[in-house]
Amino acid sequence: MSTYEIEDHQRHAHPALLEKRQRALADATFTAALIYVPSGVAFFLALFVPAAILGIPEPGWYLGVAFLALMVSLAAPLPYLAKKRRAYVEAVGDILEQCPVCDAKIPHLKRWAHLATDHPGEYRRFRATEFLGKGSLLGILLGFIAVLWGSLVGIFPFAWGDLAHTIMYVALVGWGAVIGLWGVLVERPYRAKVRAEWHATHFATARTAARPLRP
Repeated sequence: MSTYEIEDHQRHAHPALLEKRQRALADATFTAALIYVPSGVAFFLALFVPAAILGIPEPGWYLGVAFLALMVSLAAPLPYLAKKRRAYVEAVGDILEQCPVCDAKIPHLKRWAHLATDHPGEYRRFRATEFLGKGSLLGILLGFIAVLWGSLVGIFPFAWGDLAHTIMYVALVGWGAVIGLWGVLVERPYRAKVRAEWHATHFATARTAARPLRP
């Protein structure tokens, strides 16, 4: 069932639950705005008021501190928003996903628990693959922030800040190409293999259990 179908069902069958969920989502959005909007305004004022209005030169360390404060303020609400998203999904009803190993339909939030319980060997591999994919993407973004911050405070040449955007775009394109090739050439054949092995084992066991015992 798609998200639209779930929401349509909730709208007609459970209007009170839908209203409660929408109110919780609005509260979460308002809370995030209370952090993001003032932090953006404060960064703008801290960056341009001293130099443009007061005529005070801004040293590199000052720019670096302002940049780090902006990054921290942008990341601070993420755990809260993730918690609210989980509550939102649990209230509406989660989307069922096909297990990559067996024929079970698993809610999205419970997919890792299912794999860890029923397919521990594949669980470790899938978990490691996802960790490498998301971790490498996070590493690219953190590397970009580190180079940009280092160029502001004088650790790296200032020209590196201009090159950081180009390097990040090239790294993201390379990351997408590697992930795509891995998915097509490695991950898809592996999932087909483990599904075929599960089907062979499952149906063989089912035929054995259904075979009548001879007197």
